[in-house]
Amino acid sequence: GVRFGIIKEEIDNISEEYEVVNRLVAKGIPVVDDVPDEIQLLFKESEELHYIDTEEKVDYRNRFLIANAKAGDVIGKIIPGKSGSDGQDIFGTPLKRKTVKRAVFKVGEGCKFENNNIIATTEGKPDFKANTFVVNKLYKVDQVDLKCGNIDFVGNVEVVGAVQEGMEVKAGNELHIGKNVESATVRAGGRITIGGNVLNSTVTAGCENVERKQYYDNLVNLKEIIHDLGASAEQVRQNNLLGPRQYGEIVKILIENKFKSLPKLARNILNYNMSQGVQHSELTTFIINRMLGMGPLKIKEVKEITDFQEIIDEEIEEVENLIVIPADIYLEYAQGAEIEASGSVFITGKGQYTSNIVALNNIEFINENSVCRGGTLSAGNEIKLKTVGSSAGVNTILKVPKKGRIIAEVAYNNTIFCFGEKQVMLEVSSKNVEAYLDKTGEITIDKFVL
Repeated sequence: GVRFGIIKEEIDNISEEYEVVNRLVAKGIPVVDDVPDEIQLLFKESEELHYIDTEEKVDYRNRFLIANAKAGDVIGKIIPGKSGSDGQDIFGTPLKRKTVKRAVFKVGEGCKFENNNIIATTEGKPDFKANTFVVNKLYKVDQVDLKCGNIDFVGNVEVVGAVQEGMEVKAGNELHIGKNVESATVRAGGRITIGGNVLNSTVTAGCENVERKQYYDNLVNLKEIIHDLGASAEQVRQNNLLGPRQYGEIVKILIENKFKSLPKLARNILNYNMSQGVQHSELTTFIINRMLGMGPLKIKEVKEITDFQEIIDEEIEEVENLIVIPADIYLEYAQGAEIEASGSVFITGKGQYTSNIVALNNIEFINENSVCRGGTLSAGNEIKLKTVGSSAGVNTILKVPKKGRIIAEVAYNNTIFCFGEKQVMLEVSSKNVEAYLDKTGEITIDKFVL
């Protein structure tokens, strides 16, 4: 059965020898897989806050270097990949190489692409999010008041002092406020750091891209419809329910009668890609040639449907990581405030009182003496507290998902622990508290009574 790569010279030599051991007489062509493109970041991300045991007051607002790139600096590099080659074994069977897609990236404001380098064209803070390079400019003011007016800036914003009553600050990226925020509204696309108190104010970090979320939902919907369409078409063909018809005809009839929402859904997905400058991807090509108009008639077999499902899965996986970009909030104290972060909320000072705090990741109280009294705290993962509630029985609500965890050094009675739809109230004040759902799905609270 060996029919490829035969080394004739070796066989001629072997025929003249009496004994032969381990002699290579046939050799196939090895597969060389494609080498993917590599995106290198040549700048440092913002450093996380680090807390050390000290009696001195830490000036958190000075712990970030914002303008750390100058015009002409190379902030990123694209290292092109290489195309491999298919192989063949000694039996003549072709061997396919593993192919990879080209790296997808965009160049946004404040930078340019030149000779495989991403170069800053302005001074500011470089960033790489949602597969896009940008250099965010910095807008700096002493304080935000009636004299200064509201701020709405596309890059980073630094307020040295306070944001005063009735004022509003919007930052496209990171926002740093040195002192208090009182009866005001502050929003940022990235991290928010507040060196003072947040009183009766709204603070939001991480602005979700609504269009991208809608696109993701459309992809998930399309995946389900294509799966049902393929199953229905196969059932119709196997049972000959529509008579002797081509596979593409069956698919078109099913779309027109059973899956009527498919064309509109496909157009929405196509329009989003066009708006993003994507015109010739595997996804858009299949939609244009096989899903719209007379396109379904071109589908010859069920494998085309299953292959399209894999393309949708890959797109879903790619978009999933871009829907919510985690953005954290750091603040010292909050009272009567609305705090929301697409990342985590870290309370670095004396705590919070009657505020509503929402974080898609964690909520953590850093200071050993911090207190959490009243209000509702909702986290997508964990809530870590020092002291929650009070001896007077202030009602405080703590919410996490079913797999979440709530940890407190001291928890007073009337504290409510919520896991998904289930909740339980702590009846006896306790210390070293850890609450979670056990294997039976019931709320368990490990604790020692005070």
